[in-house]
Amino acid sequence: MQLVQPPTLQAELVPVPMKSKQRRGYEIQDVAFIDPHVTFARCFECKDIWQEMFLPDEDALEYFWNEQLRAGSPRLQNNPMTSVANWKRTFVPVFMHGDGCPVVGVGKSWGKSMDSFNWGSVLVRGCTKAVSMLICAIFLICQVQGFNVPHGGTMILECIYAFFLTHVQVVEAFVN
Repeated sequence: MQLVQPPTLQAELVPVPMKSKQRRGYEIQDVAFIDPHVTFARCFECKDIWQEMFLPDEDALEYFWNEQLRAGSPRLQNNPMTSVANWKRTFVPVFMHGDGCPVVGVGKSWGKSMDSFNWGSVLVRGCTKAVSMLICAIFLICQVQGFNVPHGGTMILECIYAFFLTHVQVVEAFVN
């Protein structure tokens, strides 16, 4: 497997309310966020990267969806994408993976973890490092939770879920 380097992407800075010792108990801090929409579009522009990172074989795409239908996947029941013409060759299935890794006080009871969020195509094969693309890494324990922040700010997980709750559609895959 020849590794193809995805295009270099500029991270967006997303304002996130983070715990602080200031009098309000929080402050808005910018967190680097690599928008999956932008990554998807940029990879689509280059055939080699597209094949390596998303769609190695269009027949595999249709086979994947046929297997999901055969297995009776509940994700496809009443799913609007199935009403789109040629949907089995149009929609690329993606995954999202979040994981924490101890980075402060490793092995101690007071240790803290950095949470990272990655995503990629379900159809590609290879080691996780080669087929996953970073969305962001953050100390989620430091993010303010559970109340409205008066001066703006975004919950980082909302940014991530927004991408995955909307379907990722490839209007026309590279057809030879």
